[in-house]
Amino acid sequence: MHTDLKSLRYFATLADTLSFTVAANKLGMTQPALSIAMQRLEERVGVELLRRTSRHVILTPAGEAYARGAREILALVDQVERTTAEVASGQEGLCRIGFVQSASFDVVPPILRSVQDLAPRVRLQLSEVTSIDQLRQLIDGQLDIGLVRQAVHSFADLSLTLVHEQRMVAALPATHKLAANSSLQLSALRSEVFLMVPDQRSPALNARVRAACEAAGYRPRASLEAVEMATILSFVGEGLGVALLPANCRRFADRTVSLIDLEDANDHLNLPLYLAHRKVERDLTVRRIIDIALRSLSKLYPRQSASLP
Repeated sequence: MHTDLKSLRYFATLADTLSFTVAANKLGMTQPALSIAMQRLEERVGVELLRRTSRHVILTPAGEAYARGAREILALVDQVERTTAEVASGQEGLCRIGFVQSASFDVVPPILRSVQDLAPRVRLQLSEVTSIDQLRQLIDGQLDIGLVRQAVHSFADLSLTLVHEQRMVAALPATHKLAANSSLQLSALRSEVFLMVPDQRSPALNARVRAACEAAGYRPRASLEAVEMATILSFVGEGLGVALLPANCRRFADRTVSLIDLEDANDHLNLPLYLAHRKVERDLTVRRIIDIALRSLSKLYPRQSASLP
């Protein structure tokens, strides 16, 4: 027994109207054609679904059950078709976004707000991942968008857009002799112990810290590592060392820490952030979220965005 969707629609419409005349008009067909279609449906099902009177149509108990099932099936089919169309047009689907820890403070939230406003039916899957691992996962298809600190040109299949560049600041204990300064030279921290994030966690940040210190004439002496920047700030506040951190860490610093601008004309102290994605992206949902993210960040950081070759 095979019943097609057309027959289900015919029967559901008739069950709703209980009139061959009204149902036929709604379906855009003649009354005799609808009557024949219902007779054939009953023959396929093998039970009486409705009783005809001179004025009305009455559903049998079996017809009532069949009508409920028909409505559920038709509603499901309609939902599947709508969902398919929305996914195909980029209105619905999944987008997986990776980001480095420091981007979670002031870069990721505006992207999420924009997606909620402009693509509310798109599901976002967020992961905090190191820059190099994000780039690998983009190539492997495990991520769709990355917010990374490293522009690695060996990943030729990826497109990277510079969306933001922020200056690093020096984090000193509030009791430090230089804590009252509004700015300082990096060379003034030559004798200090540096607190750093583990290399496997944030290799791009550490590479810039080391390069900046070397440009100032010394290698930083690092004896303590902590995964979270908030933890590093806490350790700095306890007098366990100093740190170079992105300027947006100010929101986590309390009165035990002084965050001081650095005077050095040193490009290593500028910490870039790139939005990375595959150059060839076939998923319309992902392409839409990439566009929303880039537009959101260009408004947040005007005149900073630039695509890398």
